[in-house]
Amino acid sequence: NCGEEVDIGDEILVVGGGNTAIDVARTVKRLGKNVTLVYRRSRNEMPAEQHEIDQAEEEGVNFSLLCNPIRCMGDRCVNEVELIEMELGEPDASGRRRPIPCEGSNYCIPADNVVMAIGQVNDQELLDKFGLDHERGWLEYNETTYESNLRGVFIGGDLATGPSIVIEAIDSGRKAAYMIDLYVNDELNKMEEILEKPWEYLDELESNQKYNDLLMELKPYYHWKDVTEKDYEDRERIPRIDIDMLPPKERAKTFDEVEKTISEEKLKEEVKRCMSCGCMAGFDCKLREYATYYGAKQDGFAGEVNKYDLDESHPFVTFDANKCILCGQCINLTQEITGEGLLANFHRGFNTEVSPSLELNLEDLDGQFIGQFVDVCPTGAFSYIPPLAKPGPWATFTKSTICNGCPLACEMEVVQYKDFIIGIRGSKDTWNHGLVCDIPRFERPWEKSATKATIKTDKSYKTISKKEAKKIAKKHSKDLAIILTPEVTIEEAKAIQKFAKEKGYKIGALYGKGLSTAKFEDILSSKRLKVDVDVKKYPVLKALIHLAKREGTEIVKKDYDLAIVSTSDKRTEDVPTIIMHEGLNDVGLQKLELSTPPKANNYLLIGSYEHKFVDYTMIIGENQSADLRLPYPSWIAREGTIINSSNKELKVQKIIEQPSLLERLEEFFG
Repeated sequence: NCGEEVDIGDEILVVGGGNTAIDVARTVKRLGKNVTLVYRRSRNEMPAEQHEIDQAEEEGVNFSLLCNPIRCMGDRCVNEVELIEMELGEPDASGRRRPIPCEGSNYCIPADNVVMAIGQVNDQELLDKFGLDHERGWLEYNETTYESNLRGVFIGGDLATGPSIVIEAIDSGRKAAYMIDLYVNDELNKMEEILEKPWEYLDELESNQKYNDLLMELKPYYHWKDVTEKDYEDRERIPRIDIDMLPPKERAKTFDEVEKTISEEKLKEEVKRCMSCGCMAGFDCKLREYATYYGAKQDGFAGEVNKYDLDESHPFVTFDANKCILCGQCINLTQEITGEGLLANFHRGFNTEVSPSLELNLEDLDGQFIGQFVDVCPTGAFSYIPPLAKPGPWATFTKSTICNGCPLACEMEVVQYKDFIIGIRGSKDTWNHGLVCDIPRFERPWEKSATKATIKTDKSYKTISKKEAKKIAKKHSKDLAIILTPEVTIEEAKAIQKFAKEKGYKIGALYGKGLSTAKFEDILSSKRLKVDVDVKKYPVLKALIHLAKREGTEIVKKDYDLAIVSTSDKRTEDVPTIIMHEGLNDVGLQKLELSTPPKANNYLLIGSYEHKFVDYTMIIGENQSADLRLPYPSWIAREGTIINSSNKELKVQKIIEQPSLLERLEEFFG
């Protein structure tokens, strides 16, 4: 690497059969030397990667197998090595057959240099110098805290794990770093006790999130399963992709990369081969959490186990009955809370199983809360199929916001892995009782956005450049009216009002009229309820009505104490009423006392909304009839306040960064 010539002779012997030995042999070959790799077992027992062995052979590395060096000979330096032939006996502790010397089979071969690549040991002299206790170079340490015999000295990497792979060294270093943090904060002794016997510290784990997170990170319960090829007989066996490489003769003369860059298409195909080891709900599983707290042992009760096929028929949710513990939460959800009755227990005793019916799969279900099964399942039997090549599992985090799928504005949590949005789930302690229908779960309206402008043609829309879009926007900015839609938050509306005033544009708004005099929460306490809306359009509203009926609420057409209507003209005076507006923030725009759309030659709608004026219509948002559609941010890139149909003020939280509505407005009309 320093560019210096190294005189190592012409005949080189490399002893060993691992990846390091192969690396050395291939490197020596690139120096123009004749190299022979000596290994005491056969090719089948070599621990090196098979493709590395094949590539070394292609490049001209010689292999002397089933032999072992016993003596190096020469005056001032080696010039000959004595080898002995070996044969394979019974398997040793590694599972490989033990090499046994063949008496009288000694022979010699010439060698100018011998490289031993047969393993590694730690520097015992250095360990002794620091006073670290060790056994033949391997450190003795506390396996819970990674602390050595010296207080405040922690270890990681091969000193902790022994010779292993890089990722295990990184993992041990990461765990040691946690312990160092605990040590400097005088919490190490406490955490060690918790890690050893978590069941004795349940109160601390409940009250101290740091301790709980560390327990789940450092010493979680793992469930191991013995698998064979039979377990995957229903899976297609897909070979590895072929990687383009330099020709062997060319490889043997250069230190350039031998593997060419993989194309994006090939990389995606290779990733799809992965079978995704581990439970998709591994980081959110309540059963695993309790098993960790109480030190459960999976082999405590061995016996017969039911085996079920994985139901992957649904495009967004899978059901693995093998993980089901018959807790009944999914059945309670669909029977008692949403009233859809999609699941039930079938059979009795040991053969009991949760199922839609004995003839149906998930894809056959006609419900609006199928995704909610994932939220309530404590074991990962129900799990999402995220819109990614591979589903995980990942340690995710959540941020709260509200759904933009209908005027209920249900509170929900957006699930993220680093910068990737995985999906959404219900949020506890919310006005909607954690219920979130399948519209935001599967249709994902909160992530819809556009980064390019499109213009309407005779049959469809055509993408145009930003320069073209600005030119068209400028042409139609004369006598322009900016029209706010109910998808705009109160703060966005105020900022756009200010912009319109500064630029001299007219401004107005489209929204439904009328204010509710009751809240959605009041439905559960009503005695006689009038319902004059299509509840199929509002799944959570339908579920709330079902809950109310279970508590004794009657659905009536007269003499009611609460009404749910579609428009303000259906409201009954002196009776608490919920008006189901069409827009998300109709009420918020009403309270800003915005005027109806003024007359103008050109119109610009702000926010996704289906409306077309007779005159030229532009929109910063989604619309299927506007003349010009300009780029707009997704719902989860916005923030502010909306007021839902029942007069409840709710906060929209920014989850990701994108140009705001105001920034897009200034970009094209500023």
